[in-house]
Amino acid sequence: MVQAMRHVGTVEQASLLAAELNDASRVRPVVVVSSPASRGAPYIDAAKIFNEVGDLVEVVTIPTGAVSWAFSAAMVAGTQVYGGAGRVYPVGVEWVGDVKKSPLRFAFDAREGAAATQALIDDALHMAAAAGLLGQTAAGASVIRPVEGTVTKLIAGRALVRTTGGSVVSIVGELAVPDLPIERLLVNGMTVRGAADDANRLDIRAMLRPAAALPYRAGEIVLARVDAVSENVATLSLHPDLPVEVTLIDVTLNDLDTLDTLMSPSEVLRARIESREPWKLRLWDVDDDEVTVAAFSLIEGGPPWLVEGLPKVDTDVDAEAEHRDDREPTAERGESTASATAPTAAQPSAPAPAPAKTVPNPSIFDRKRRPAAPTPAATSPTAVAPVVHTPNVVAPAPKPAPPSPSPATPQPPVELIEARERLQELDAKLRDLIQENRELLTHRNRLRDQVERLERQLATSRKNLRGSRTQTGMELADEGPWFLDPVDQFTFEVAAAWARRIPAAEKSERPLRAYTLGQDFLRSVDQLEGIKRPKIVEVVVEILTGLAEKNAGRELHRLRESGAGNARQRVRDDGATGWRVSLQVNTPSARRLHFWRTPDGHIELAKVAVHDDYSA
Repeated sequence: MVQAMRHVGTVEQASLLAAELNDASRVRPVVVVSSPASRGAPYIDAAKIFNEVGDLVEVVTIPTGAVSWAFSAAMVAGTQVYGGAGRVYPVGVEWVGDVKKSPLRFAFDAREGAAATQALIDDALHMAAAAGLLGQTAAGASVIRPVEGTVTKLIAGRALVRTTGGSVVSIVGELAVPDLPIERLLVNGMTVRGAADDANRLDIRAMLRPAAALPYRAGEIVLARVDAVSENVATLSLHPDLPVEVTLIDVTLNDLDTLDTLMSPSEVLRARIESREPWKLRLWDVDDDEVTVAAFSLIEGGPPWLVEGLPKVDTDVDAEAEHRDDREPTAERGESTASATAPTAAQPSAPAPAPAKTVPNPSIFDRKRRPAAPTPAATSPTAVAPVVHTPNVVAPAPKPAPPSPSPATPQPPVELIEARERLQELDAKLRDLIQENRELLTHRNRLRDQVERLERQLATSRKNLRGSRTQTGMELADEGPWFLDPVDQFTFEVAAAWARRIPAAEKSERPLRAYTLGQDFLRSVDQLEGIKRPKIVEVVVEILTGLAEKNAGRELHRLRESGAGNARQRVRDDGATGWRVSLQVNTPSARRLHFWRTPDGHIELAKVAVHDDYSA
């Protein structure tokens, strides 16, 4: 029999709940939902969670205050719940030492409450499936049955299936591939089969295609998902069960770059398959006009599991929700100072884990400012209930042991070996920290969007002011020309743009690099239509200060001899190499700027041209 939803309302009940959660023999996951200190009811909908998964897990509510303090004092630091947040505790006690196994979901307003509610439902389903509870009643009796049918509708993270017997069952994407949107797994009209439980949930994990079935070939451009990233190492996935590590040299040729500034977890990037045995990827030589192979379908006949340009999650934030009253304890503020000792007047704390829905950052590799998809996690499908079998994944053949080096072969010094091991340990810790602090990434993205909105408003205000001054006879200082010589005029414009663009405190760090103008450069500037001169000047400043290498919208890459993917880079007799940056993106015949870089770092601006012009 399914148990009713519980409410913990006393200090004694809170202590008993903590003891229950820390009992290694517990057989069902437990969802704990707290109320904010400023209101009696949580933003997270505990009743909806109970209605959705109450047959598989227990649902408990707890108020923030003395009761949550008692609960937190009895829990290991970092595993508490209070301040309006919620958490699902899986069976066993591994989550005590690894809080990523029990992520905290925040909800500071109604919109975040809806997202956190769905995230907790997904967490609960995933943990119940991992515990082997799918297809079992509260008493443990097996009630699963084989089912085949047709997908009729995708809605609210579920797929509705009309069975051959005429009944309707639903597929929960979280039970197949955790955190993957159902639209990336199924399409309407597909025939599916699996095992349905007493709650009419259909388990289709036996239909998942293994990573060994990937058809990709060396040299192809494919889509890969960023699962984890540190300063020097990132993990990309071509399949949920196929993580591939890339290092800095695989991604960029700029020694000043770091991977964590170029990509973010959950981003979908384009990469070139360098080899299959072992799998190896590189990203630095992927041109924007090369054909990308469609991503692998995890179920035969289904959609690609990765796509570019997914709908962006709305990140507009209510200012009141962003700037909470400091008198209200919140899980995010309190959890950085928690301890297992008796609570003081301040609320115990827990580290900020992954948010309910993560908004990934834009990448340098796709500057269409691609909207982000919900964050897919790099978890393999979990073990299924009885009589449902997960397909065997063909593991790569073990590599033969390398031959013993001859006495003449120089061996790495012990210091180098130890340094490498230490670097791997630090990278692993950094990946964990990035994973645990996705809430901060989401907050950063929201602030970035807010800054962009304010910058657009400022640009509009300046434009209106410029028009107003022109109407009253007041000309702006940057109107001209100020020199008769075209070279002197362009040089002045670049210097003025640099003075406005680079803050005073950063001018010594970002001086204008030495440059010259090619004989056709100014003529191409005057003749090229569809792009304004101030935009060209702005991009020149970015090239000369190194900002173009950091600005993904510039799409800095080699200037090739033609549009072919294997075309060689242009190189002059004096050793100068050709490069091109984007002046525009997502427009017909998008404009580009071509320049030469000599071996000593000198820049020569060659020309501005349309996208399909590869001449210098």
